Amino acid sequence: MDLNDIVRPQDEALKDTATIFSNEKSISKRLYPKDKKFSFRDIIKLLKNFNKIKRTMPSLYRTIKFIKNGQISDKRVMQKEEFAELNKLMKKLGVDSYGWLEIDSDRVFKGKGIPFKNAIVITINMDKNEFKYAPSMEGQIEVMRIYGETGVAANEITDFLRQKGFNASPNHSLGGSIDYCKAGMDAGLGYIGRHGMLITPENGACHRSAVIYTDIENLSDFISSKENHKWIEDFCLSCGKCIRKCPTGAIYETAKINEYGQVTSIDYNKCCSGFKNYGCAICIKVCPFTEVGYEKIKKGFIKK
Repeated sequence: MDLNDIVRPQDEALKDTATIFSNEKSISKRLYPKDKKFSFRDIIKLLKNFNKIKRTMPSLYRTIKFIKNGQISDKRVMQKEEFAELNKLMKKLGVDSYGWLEIDSDRVFKGKGIPFKNAIVITINMDKNEFKYAPSMEGQIEVMRIYGETGVAANEITDFLRQKGFNASPNHSLGGSIDYCKAGMDAGLGYIGRHGMLITPENGACHRSAVIYTDIENLSDFISSKENHKWIEDFCLSCGKCIRKCPTGAIYETAKINEYGQVTSIDYNKCCSGFKNYGCAICIKVCPFTEVGYEKIKKGFIKK
């Protein structure tokens, strides 16, 4: 199964409806590595856990349908009562955290496009117990399950906003046209650790994200983050557990400038070689924010 082929129709649908396109400063999207072939035992385990992952692909296909069938509205201002309904819906859908940011062309992956200038970023937690023995089929199944949950949530939020007369299009957690971790950080949800993943107060690095694009003009009236997460950077510099435990040595001790002129801590070629082993996820498993929790770490670290 090549995920790059599976998500391509979503990329194309977003680009066909886009008003904001990548530019010369945009970075290329990293391709999904091809997984190793599953063993007979893996296939049996997948079949036994089918109910956990059965929403993933249908939610992606529904996302594509939503993108293609959007209608343009001139309603741009959300009322307090409408946001209260939206907030209630997100809680019902299991959304743990959400924020928003404005997207410019620099943020759009090279060759991609998005339909509206604002992005609502949502996260839903993964069950950390499923990563105890990562790399494992259990961990990979959990990732696929949450791809489905975040995909369903993005679709339902899009549907709600459209019913209220707003412009909205979902971007599934499989196949983002922007960098979700960077978007989540800039939306105030958390901070990116040395392992390259977004660390949030709710779930550490053990979550997945999705996005809803919209042109609602007054999101800042209702969604804001006053918490400063930058202390995570200092903690990560003092920790380095993900670096020591990474089986492929994919996490740099000292951040480097990549080919796009961006600061990065990840050698993506090495990371992809590990990803082929059930999606790896060792960095998720060993991250103290997964094992101990955000608030306990913050309380102890800031006291120092």
